[in-house]
Amino acid sequence: MRLLLGLLAMLFLLLGCQLDQPKNYSAKLGDYQKELEVLVRMSATTYFKDRDGEPSGYEYQLVKKFADDNGLKLKLTVVDSIDDVFEAIAHDKAHVYVGGITKTEERDKKFQFSESNFEVQQQVVCRNRKRVKKVDDLVSLKLQVPSKSSYEESLVKLSKTVPNLKWDSIKDVNSEQLIEELWEKDQGCILADSNIVQVHQRYFPELKVVYTFPQKEELAWIVQKDQEDLLTKINSWFQKKEVLSFRKKLENQFYGHLQDFDVYDTKKFIERVSTRLPKYEKWLKQAAKQEGFDWKFLAAVAYQESQWNPKAKSPTGVRGFMMLTKNTAKSLGVTNRLDPKESIFAGAKYLTKMKKRFPSYIRGGDRKWLALASYNVGYYHLRDAQALALLKEFNPSQWRGVRKALPLLSNSRYFKKTWYGYARGQEPVVYVDRIKNYYDILKNVYGRVRRPASN
Repeated sequence: MRLLLGLLAMLFLLLGCQLDQPKNYSAKLGDYQKELEVLVRMSATTYFKDRDGEPSGYEYQLVKKFADDNGLKLKLTVVDSIDDVFEAIAHDKAHVYVGGITKTEERDKKFQFSESNFEVQQQVVCRNRKRVKKVDDLVSLKLQVPSKSSYEESLVKLSKTVPNLKWDSIKDVNSEQLIEELWEKDQGCILADSNIVQVHQRYFPELKVVYTFPQKEELAWIVQKDQEDLLTKINSWFQKKEVLSFRKKLENQFYGHLQDFDVYDTKKFIERVSTRLPKYEKWLKQAAKQEGFDWKFLAAVAYQESQWNPKAKSPTGVRGFMMLTKNTAKSLGVTNRLDPKESIFAGAKYLTKMKKRFPSYIRGGDRKWLALASYNVGYYHLRDAQALALLKEFNPSQWRGVRKALPLLSNSRYFKKTWYGYARGQEPVVYVDRIKNYYDILKNVYGRVRRPASN
């Protein structure tokens, strides 16, 4: 009975989202002097809700500061696609669009762009291909791009000098979806902006950049044609010294600390079992015993998080041995996230907290893996995935079912039906799989590898 009630509750939540999330464009555009109406797409580089359920993203943080600095109330409207953006802007449905859009020759004819707030280069990304030395060699690749994207514009222009160049134009997808599909299916290659590639390579390091277009492109905001005062205000604000400093801080936060984690380098992992793990073994054992985990499982989680580096830092601001967010650390009484002992005990306690949030009818391994996925993507995104699993007739109480539903959180056809919206849903899947792998290796090799002699 409890299982049935739980499943019905998840379905109710999902249906509630569908009823509560119509496109809420304003009937009439208001005065931006009081309220700034902003269009944004959900993506890893623009706007999303983090594992604590708080709004985040490079573009979101930037436009929020602009609104705050100018005493404006910020009103966000989430749109699904580039087509929706252009339609809304063309029909005066917002003052500005801030979704990290590339300024191109064709778009510049139709829309009014602000000054650039970020520079990128388009990159060709494949899974099992060697680097391409010159642009003419792109004809040998099976290329895919989102329809009506800046990437398609680039290929159309390039095809005039490279006549045999061909590509597939895919409707109703974004770069994030194509990246995840490429990683999962290894079919062809895609074009994506360098900042998007950089964010995703931490979790999908098997994807390789085989060619980078030399020209740099500008990401900018689109401002309504009749909003000259607003455009002037935005451009002047971008040039302020404190804003330039803030933008550098954001770039460092979201892009500056991405690391090559060598996730499939088993030799490196086993070497670190010998050189790094012994320093933290005592605390891992104590924390695991306190929370009822196998200490090797906790060690595997820590390796995926930080590679047993107590000073590790991610682009989203999580830090330390167990990569805790500021909010999570504060809620657990952590005073210094870079203290490995504090981080280990807090991380173990937080995993227990995640386990306890799931109903009692979810047991054993399913409960553990769901809790682990929550640790990575956030509890509420995980609940959204359970609701989608139910909708797709997967079992939302089993990791196997939720594992199939999680990637849908980065697909606009699905995440717009959820309460918490976009998330990089493939990441918690990869995250759990890799921890299982590290855990298996630790159970088999620990005690047999050479460890440092004690003094």
